[in-house]
Order: sequence, then structure tokens, then C-alpha cells
Amino acid sequence: MGQKEEFFPVNHGFDEYYGILYSNDMCPVQIIENKDTVEYPVDQSLLTQKHTKKTIEFITRNSNNSFFKSLLFYAS
Repeated sequence: MGQKEEFFPVNHGFDEYYGILYSNDMCPVQIIENKDTVEYPVDQSLLTQKHTKKTIEFITRNSNNSFFKSLLFYAS
């Protein structure tokens, strides 16, 4: 959606966000959680593991509730 705060996913209907806000070949690559930078610089070789861990934590935390979870990996 974009790296300016006005475009952050949590400002457009998402309850939580964890990831990078633009293509991973743009610099600087930083991980945003909700509205805060939680990692900079980013070791991109660990992105898939970090997203998987955050997703498992989310599912565990919300296992008694209905939810929609969008998980998009940056690597193939």
C-alpha cells in the first residue's frame, strides 16, 4: 500500500500488520509491525521464517475467533 503512514495497512481496515511495505528490492528494507519499525536493516534470507513464526503466533492467539489472515512470502 506504500511506505507513508497514511497508506499503512492498519490505517485501511487491517487489525495487524507485519512485513515490508514495498518491494523487497527497494532500499531501505525494513520490517514494520503495525506502525512501528521493528527491524532495520533486514536479513532477507530470514523473511520467510519470520513471517511463518508471526503467522503461527497470530493463529494461536486467535484460535477461538474467526479471522482472515493474508500471508504473502517475498521469496519463491
